[in-house]
Amino acid sequence: MCRTMNQLELVVEEYRILKVLKEDVDSQLKDLEREIIGYLDFNQKMSEIGADFSVKVSTCERRT
Repeated sequence: MCRTMNQLELVVEEYRILKVLKEDVDSQLKDLEREIIGYLDFNQKMSEIGADFSVKVSTCERRT
C-alpha cells in the first residue's frame, strides 16, 4: 500500500508501463490467432493436431 506521494507516483508509473505491455501482448496474441485461423482456412480444415497442441475452430451463427 502506498503511504507517500512518491510511492504512489512509482506505482502509477509501473501501472502505465504494464498496461502498455499488456496491450502489446494482447495485440500479438490476436495476430497469432489470425495466423492459426488463416492456416486452417487456407488448408480448408476445421482442426489440426500437432506434436504438442491441437487447434479447432467452429462456426457460430447468431440471430437476433
